[in-house]
Amino acid sequence: MKSRKRVRPLPQPEECGVWLDASQLKKKSHQTIIPCISSRFNPLSRRQPTDSVLVEFTQTKSPQLCTKQTSMYSFFSLDGNRSKRSCIADNNILTEETSPDCEKRNALEAQDVMNHSPTICRLKSSIQYLARKDLPKLAYQKLKGKSPGVIFLPGFASDMNAQKAVALEDFCKSLGHSFIRFDYTGCGNSEGNMKECTIGKWKKDVLSILDDVSEGPQILVGSSMGGWLMLLVALARPEKIAALVGVAPAADHFVTVFNELPLEEKKSAEEKDEWKLASKYSEEGFYTIPYSFIKEAENHCLLNSPIPITSPIRLIHGMKDEEVPWHVSMQIADRVLSTDVDVILRKHGLHRMSEKDDIKLLVYTIDDLIDKLTTLG
Repeated sequence: MKSRKRVRPLPQPEECGVWLDASQLKKKSHQTIIPCISSRFNPLSRRQPTDSVLVEFTQTKSPQLCTKQTSMYSFFSLDGNRSKRSCIADNNILTEETSPDCEKRNALEAQDVMNHSPTICRLKSSIQYLARKDLPKLAYQKLKGKSPGVIFLPGFASDMNAQKAVALEDFCKSLGHSFIRFDYTGCGNSEGNMKECTIGKWKKDVLSILDDVSEGPQILVGSSMGGWLMLLVALARPEKIAALVGVAPAADHFVTVFNELPLEEKKSAEEKDEWKLASKYSEEGFYTIPYSFIKEAENHCLLNSPIPITSPIRLIHGMKDEEVPWHVSMQIADRVLSTDVDVILRKHGLHRMSEKDDIKLLVYTIDDLIDKLTTLG
């Protein structure tokens, strides 16, 4: 009589509370093609069969299982945060912080973890200043660690203390990778007058951080206007770019919106040398933009011709974005020469993409990129 083979139960995926598995993005057999836009904005209709452009729709209301690696699971889990605290202390990944209130701080952090916050062992990086000849000093915070490093580029009128920047710093701490966040000239703690700034000057700021502060290949994470700047910087320093991640990237945004104005408003802005750009994120309900800023920005527009960037690119955009239409991410995907481009559309995502699930997706995407780059390296 033949003995029966014992059937082992299949392992069940881990429940990590993250509804999107970035590793599955490349495995889906069916991709959603957007029929409502022309081929000009739809890279899927213009790419060659060998190119890789992915469009993925996500929404927070449909929970999914996640089988991501331990690092990602532990970052968003209670036990993982506790073990990570001891791991960071034991391996001395970050600069040591000695304080008589250490026990009290640990207790407060434990309570923070209980509230399901991604914050882990907040050993804060201190503000430093980059002195530049004939240019304003730039305020920045840097964590030393492994390559590839991550640099966060804020949006217009934002600074390095944005939720996304702090969350990314926490995550890079947990993995031991280097991380830099900074303020543009005239913003936050940096020197300079914002009213005198231009896209070109802020591009120089990013280049200064990349050249004089960072070490090794970097993943640039650009939010809104920072997404425009990351593309410009990638063109200027391709050898230093490991990958790009755009969050509602606002490429050409100011010029595009201005050009859509009635002729009378354009003439008025030119005469007054200012233009009031409506925005719900400003306390006044608008940003006052110098006309000279718009004219200078025209020299940095990218979407009217191919963009010779070949590094991996991930673009995340909310379909409820009222500031920068999600079609801009589709245009970027269409224009870049890279064959490794993923576009992720968040059905209920707003412009800032600062909700908890938005930040989880951003961290998840970067974690997947780091895995890929490390494997290839």
